[in-house]
Amino acid sequence: MLLTVCIDAAKPSYQDEYGRKYKTPWNDLFIDELKRGLVACRVFIFYPIYWVVYSQMLNNFVSQGMYLHFPPIAGCG
Repeated sequence: MLLTVCIDAAKPSYQDEYGRKYKTPWNDLFIDELKRGLVACRVFIFYPIYWVVYSQMLNNFVSQGMYLHFPPIAGCG
């Protein structure tokens, strides 16, 4: 997974192995937790798409309901 390789490059242990130029204020555990959080956020990518489709569905129901023509019901008005 490309995300794993890119985020692993931010680990201090990875940087020590490949020649660290700068001291980082975080540790390997922080990067692992960050990676886990980003993987968990993948679920939320589909929420905007879901709500756009849901909103359009409700809009279509309202639009269709405006054009319905019911026959008069006897005894009502």
